[in-house]
Amino acid sequence: MDSHTQEQLLALRDRHEAWLLAQPGVIGTGVGIEPDGRLVLRIFTKGIRQESRDTIARALPDAPLAWEEGEVVAR
Repeated sequence: MDSHTQEQLLALRDRHEAWLLAQPGVIGTGVGIEPDGRLVLRIFTKGIRQESRDTIARALPDAPLAWEEGEVVAR
């Protein structure tokens, strides 16, 4: 699937969120919009290793992933 709807990405996130949060370095998940207008599954990280990124990318090969390093602050 080349593009995903917001509903599809939210469902994908909901199905995999517990597993994603169990990965070393993952501190949160969400759905976001890239500057080019593409919807993505955003993965918030802190000190994530490339090995963890690769594991996630292999587990979700059709998902448009975007990585954001840093703290997650609720608003």
